[in-house]
Amino acid sequence: TVNRQIIPGLVAHWKLDDGTGTNPAVIAAVDSGPHVPPFDGMLTNMLGTTEWVAPVSNIKYPNSKALQFFATSPYDYVLISNSDNAALKFGNHITLVKASFSLSAWINLTSLPNSWRGVITKSADSGSYWYGIWIGGNVSPRNHWVFGGADGGSPRNTICNMATVGWHHVVAVQNVGANPERMMYIDGQPANCTEPGSVTAALYADGTGEFRIGGG
Repeated sequence: TVNRQIIPGLVAHWKLDDGTGTNPAVIAAVDSGPHVPPFDGMLTNMLGTTEWVAPVSNIKYPNSKALQFFATSPYDYVLISNSDNAALKFGNHITLVKASFSLSAWINLTSLPNSWRGVITKSADSGSYWYGIWIGGNVSPRNHWVFGGADGGSPRNTICNMATVGWHHVVAVQNVGANPERMMYIDGQPANCTEPGSVTAALYADGTGEFRIGGG
């Protein structure tokens, strides 16, 4: 028996353990709270033969499947439906309100990309007020964990620890409370992060573009 504790305020949770499906199969969002319409995902640019994989045998899951993404063009990804829904926007750059939020993912890196690759991204395609988790960096090799964001259309990326191969739990947190900050946690530990300007500067995250899991 597996007991999951659903945290109040959770917007959506994608397990990505369906095990079958190809374009344009739908990946259901579980534990997505009261949001209507739901934030289901659509498999995009996926073959369906090699993307569904089983984790290593010594790790036990209720459903031992995972979704694999390839870092080659055309990049495969899960496109989340209703991406422009207000629940996926945090703050409002018109009314000058910023908001706290967090993103998290379990990621198994089989190799390092040496270039920018998206893990979870929102509005990167729209050119302004985006947010998300990337692997990237300002200088080569671009293999750092990055909490990406933008001041309007200008990148303001929080660049953190160097990524390594293997399984990792990665969390990006924006806190606009008494001590505003943008931080990352890697495998439960605070990451060592820097940002051009101030690492404590919270950003608007209300872009109107697509919400993607994966996507190069």
